[in-house]
Amino acid sequence: MTTLKLWQHLRNLPLILSLSLLCSALPVHSTELTPDNFKDSISSGVWFIEHFSPYCGHCRAFAPTWEELVQKNSEGGEDPTGVKLAQVNCAVHGDLCSTNGVKGYPQMNIYKDGEFVETFKGARELPRLTEFLKRHAPVAPTEEPELEETELETPGTNPNPTGNVIVLDDSNFDNVLSEGPAFVKFYAPW
Repeated sequence: MTTLKLWQHLRNLPLILSLSLLCSALPVHSTELTPDNFKDSISSGVWFIEHFSPYCGHCRAFAPTWEELVQKNSEGGEDPTGVKLAQVNCAVHGDLCSTNGVKGYPQMNIYKDGEFVETFKGARELPRLTEFLKRHAPVAPTEEPELEETELETPGTNPNPTGNVIVLDDSNFDNVLSEGPAFVKFYAPW
């Protein structure tokens, strides 16, 4: 009887394993921009926007590369290049794509602080896309090195409380300087 119950639980094991693998392999999706959030979203920072159509064969072929770029650019929750990635579905938001000067799909534009900068041209390969992002990445602020405050040693006693000036000559020069620090003014009397 117990083997029957065990078999009933194990019968679902392939389904459970398949679901767990599927959940762990879900692709990373970039932000989808619409006419409602486009301007506000790209108003600050550097944005790399893919304008695409889900009906376009080139877009479907490029989708795995885009997903890999998104995943690479957001490893560990950080965006190492400092460039944010997003998409605009031109089949749904054709007016937005027309406003952005999209001539074909997929077209990828870079924007900085809400202003169009450049359209990516060339082979849509991960190394070229990564290099393009690095070229347009914001310059990371440099940290100024912390300066250590050093305290100057102040003499424990006032070395010359009366302010007397001693005239040095050959006979007393070595003796006066051997007593400790001294301010010596050299001059020519002529």
